[in-house]
Amino acid sequence: MRSLNLALTMFIIAFATGRPAQAQSKCGVAALPSQAQLLVNKRFPDWRIKLPSDLVDFDKRSWAQEHPKECPGIAIGHFEDAGQVACRRTLLYAKM
Repeated sequence: MRSLNLALTMFIIAFATGRPAQAQSKCGVAALPSQAQLLVNKRFPDWRIKLPSDLVDFDKRSWAQEHPKECPGIAIGHFEDAGQVACRRTLLYAKM
């Protein structure tokens, strides 16, 4: 049975990226590399990337102030080894 819409899951997508997080202005699957878009759409059709509008009021204001061009559902970085190629991690949220 599908979890309530408040249930969150972490899904890791390790695809190389050439864009730093600060330059990211899109939010959603379209902000991912094409291979990752296909993977998310195929394997998780009932899920979407967490959007700023999903945040509670305080978090929404803080996010807009501190990360206006970033998506709360997409993180880009070196998560395990500083020497590795930067990858994306996504936070998926159940679609309504």
